[in-house]
Amino acid sequence: MPLPGVVVIGRGTASAPPDLVRVDLAAEAAAESVQHALDHATVGLSRMRSALLDGGVQVDDLRTTETTLREDHGPRGDRPLRYVARLGLSAKVRDVARAGAVVQNALAEGGDTARLGGLYFELSDSTEQFTAARAAAFADALAKARQYASLAGRELGEVISVDESAGGPAPLPRRQAVAFAAADFPVDGGQQEIVATVTLHWSWA
Repeated sequence: MPLPGVVVIGRGTASAPPDLVRVDLAAEAAAESVQHALDHATVGLSRMRSALLDGGVQVDDLRTTETTLREDHGPRGDRPLRYVARLGLSAKVRDVARAGAVVQNALAEGGDTARLGGLYFELSDSTEQFTAARAAAFADALAKARQYASLAGRELGEVISVDESAGGPAPLPRRQAVAFAAADFPVDGGQQEIVATVTLHWSWA
């Protein structure tokens, strides 16, 4: 049987400018043989990797991701058999102001093989923002509980339970895989929002 009292949900937010950009790149190539497809994709990925390093990305901030090889018979199965190799690379660009130029240079070096899988703004350490968001969530819940207690003609007692679930920053919604074309590549970080949600149960005094 539920304990008497009042149960409310509080929500709090805190924000900060992101201090890194994570980018998912890939080199994709098609050829009539497996080896030629892999060779072409490998060259493209190597050039993109070198461009990232030249742009200030650290080796520890590079990570190999997807590595796939598939057959391609065309949309209706009428194309001669080809093999498509795709080699992925994830990179963290810690200079947000230069992220656009760094990514653009990497894609340019990859040429026709270059693909952009996604670009996300992140916080390298969100501890301070989570602490502030939790405090705001608790304050929100307390204000609601006091209002409900006042409406019920009661006084709040002790906190019986605290149940938290917290959400992190949302990635920049740029998920399409596209071939690179020469163009300006502006990158605006804005503010990265941290959300904390808490459920609190007070007894009656």
